[in-house]
Amino acid sequence: KVKVNPTSPFAVVIRSENNLNGIMLQVTKFQFRPHIIYNGTFILDEEKRLPSLLKDNFWNKIRVVVRGNNIDMWINKFKLQQYEIKTGIYHAKRDLISDDVSLKEIESSDADYEKLYNDFKNILSKYTKASESREKDTIQKDMDYAITTLGQYESISLDYQKGWVGFREHGEEQSYFRDLVVRKI
Repeated sequence: KVKVNPTSPFAVVIRSENNLNGIMLQVTKFQFRPHIIYNGTFILDEEKRLPSLLKDNFWNKIRVVVRGNNIDMWINKFKLQQYEIKTGIYHAKRDLISDDVSLKEIESSDADYEKLYNDFKNILSKYTKASESREKDTIQKDMDYAITTLGQYESISLDYQKGWVGFREHGEEQSYFRDLVVRKI
């Protein structure tokens, strides 16, 4: 529970392993924006943006309850829709995760990787069944291409430890807090 005067946005960080990895709940005057932080890259869950309903020049009462992968958030006693933290292992192109990205892009990249991986398994199966060296040479080119393409992907784990809480102050995020209570439930 916290009271906040939103002269600017603020962010609550939960399940943080360090400054570069965790879950960030950014709250602006107009919206609640959940992010996943992976090695310093902010993965914004665009589909889960919600109106924040913060009142200006007023000590807003905010309550965040995290149970496993579910987050409930209240602003001035109004409950926002429950947010479920996306977890698991994803595969994303390296250039995709070098800058801020949406979770939808990560999920799409993961689907592309799964298709490439299955194609590679089929090529490998053809190669082991091929008997002539000319046939193997043709298949080898496909296999080399698949290996090179798969090498452009990185496995990213979005499973974070439970129990860590903090606040972020960056750029315009300079709200004032009072009456802060953190409880294990």
